Amino acid sequence: MNHEVWSTERGKMMRSWWIGALVTLSAPAVALAGTATFAPDLVEVVAGQPAQFDVTVSVETLDEFNVADIIIGANAVTDLTFEYSAEWQAAFANVTAPVYDVGFYTHDVFVGGNNPTAVGTSLMLGTVTIDTTGLTEGDYTVEINSSFDGTTALGRDDETEDLVGIGTVRIVPEPGSLMLLGLVGTILLRRRP
Repeated sequence: MNHEVWSTERGKMMRSWWIGALVTLSAPAVALAGTATFAPDLVEVVAGQPAQFDVTVSVETLDEFNVADIIIGANAVTDLTFEYSAEWQAAFANVTAPVYDVGFYTHDVFVGGNNPTAVGTSLMLGTVTIDTTGLTEGDYTVEINSSFDGTTALGRDDETEDLVGIGTVRIVPEPGSLMLLGLVGTILLRRRP
């Protein structure tokens, strides 16, 4: 390769690198959000049985937190209820009384609390129970999502951090209906010539 061709190619590569670097530097930084962990993340139940999740919240960018405003919601379920953990109640001087159906989801609850000093980086919030009466087979979500409600956050002093997390309720067929389907299938197979 002669010097002119190599120099031109090198120049193109350098311009491309500089443009890429400038685009990267001028792009807004992606904010990290705190985590709401639903445990387990998937609950399988027969319609009509309650589905329960233990919810733990954790900060990502803050050193610790002492304020929490949290909306837990679901759109396609029958209803939901919430109970604080003993850990949450012991950590916060002021625990927010649960306020139901605040209007962001079909069914939701607003919970939280505040404390004069930090309560740590991670804390079990409580247990959310989903009423599955009348639901058909399939997956239903319950979530905590700051970007959806614009309210949910963990904070310390004047700093706040968004919070996100999701749990899934899977409605499965009743065990008897699976056995009946298997029996019908066996009978049909035996009757075929």
